[in-house]
Amino acid sequence: VGGAHSRWLCVRARTRARVCVRACHACRAQLHRTYAAAVEAAEVAAARESDAEEEDEADAEERAYLARMEAGSYTLQLVDVCLCYAATAKNKQLRQQVLHGLYEDGFSLHDIWANAFDHIKSFGIDTVDAVQRKQTEELGKEVEKLLQKYTTVKEEGADAEAEQE
Repeated sequence: VGGAHSRWLCVRARTRARVCVRACHACRAQLHRTYAAAVEAAEVAAARESDAEEEDEADAEERAYLARMEAGSYTLQLVDVCLCYAATAKNKQLRQQVLHGLYEDGFSLHDIWANAFDHIKSFGIDTVDAVQRKQTEELGKEVEKLLQKYTTVKEEGADAEAEQE
């Protein structure tokens, strides 16, 4: 009885873990969609305001940057760093769920990595300890491997258009 009960508990724990992983990924993907849309809308609105006020290019760029930050660009970068870690996980099922979810939502790992890399670039050399530097370097290498392996949705469309011509 004890052996069967412990196997049942193990199966139950693994099932719960799978459900948690799926829920966590869905939450991160939803956060990415929400913040990406808000940041994009803020950038478009700032560009319209700059055009209406006929600002010079430097002021327009500053207005766009501030609008992106106010709309949640920093949070979007943090979410995308988390998505990059999930996309490079050793767990194949999790990695596939992340990449497939991005593809279904019209995003790619290229988009996610661009935001995550902006966040990583913003670290000051003196503010990052050796462990964090090593972790971000490893993340970058793992993401680059995936980026070489997979093409973006836009690239696939361009390839298909080029084949038709």
